[in-house]
Amino acid sequence: MRVKAPLIPSQPQPPAEPRPLHRTTPLAASITGVAGYPSKLVIYQLRASRFWWVRYYAHGKILRKSTKAEQKAPALAFAKLFYEDSLLRAREALAQRSNTSFAACARAAMAEQAAQVKRGEITPVTHSNAQYRLRKLVLPFFAQHEVSAIDYALLQQFLAHMGECKPALGLTTMAAYLKLVRKVLLHAQRIKLLAHLPQFPRVGARDQPRDYFNAGEYLQLWRAARRMAGQVWELRKVVIAGSVQTQYALAGQGLAGHLVRRVRIHPDLAPLIQFMVNGFMRPTDIKWLQHKHVQVVRNAHSYLRLRLPTSKRHSDPIVTMPMAVKVYARMLQRAKAAGREISDQDPVFGANYASRDLAM
Repeated sequence: MRVKAPLIPSQPQPPAEPRPLHRTTPLAASITGVAGYPSKLVIYQLRASRFWWVRYYAHGKILRKSTKAEQKAPALAFAKLFYEDSLLRAREALAQRSNTSFAACARAAMAEQAAQVKRGEITPVTHSNAQYRLRKLVLPFFAQHEVSAIDYALLQQFLAHMGECKPALGLTTMAAYLKLVRKVLLHAQRIKLLAHLPQFPRVGARDQPRDYFNAGEYLQLWRAARRMAGQVWELRKVVIAGSVQTQYALAGQGLAGHLVRRVRIHPDLAPLIQFMVNGFMRPTDIKWLQHKHVQVVRNAHSYLRLRLPTSKRHSDPIVTMPMAVKVYARMLQRAKAAGREISDQDPVFGANYASRDLAM
């Protein structure tokens, strides 16, 4: 026969201690509604601040803000203004919270782009141009708007706004501004502030090929550069008949007006013109071209192989025409005759300028 163990009465458990409230948790006893306004609009106090705070739930978001008031009466007055401002911003599709505004997303997008510059994915000039365009037109128009409220109609208004700018913007420039707006909204979509991108208005760009020198004009330019080598020219602003005009003249000719710049025509200008034409190069390529980038190839056909620093995502070497070999050889001979030693790090053109921007 099995004997049951006697029942032992359970010991009473001490009551659980309440969890301490966080410093930003509203004090329950302080929560006060605003008479005549929705029940979701309240003021309250918390341990983290000596001021009263206002809270309002609207449009699926909880909006909070410090009233900067220590007394209840001014805090209630602030809450009423806060409520009215919230309604106004909702009616005009403006951001209710700073972190969902277009301006906040633009700052984050530019920070991400700055990181791309450090990684070498884009050039500093591209980043600088984007920042300039943001400050000039994009932020003044979109800054306070909620990113989720930007739609085709608002983008069309922005396009119309750009069309009224003075001086007038080209179609390509307008398209670049819209592309920047799209970049910011795409960032907002990636961080889940935007469900999908709005449709963008299309800007029809006209084909505007760059002008060029024909053979006769090219020869005239090259001869003038040779003839004027060593001359000092002045650029002056002159007031004629009430309007400011730009005039050029040789230094010492007594031209009146405000002196803007004095320039000596460098002897390298004529060979530079030849080198660029026969090397299919842009001025920015010349700016960073060093002797280490130049390889002379002499086979059945002589040419230069130029391995320039990457620019505009182009990193392939350039193969020049034969004339570029002759131009480069003559430059080296002149440097040797002048007793100037050339290192691989020296610029091919404008080596006498400490600043590459000034050399340009």
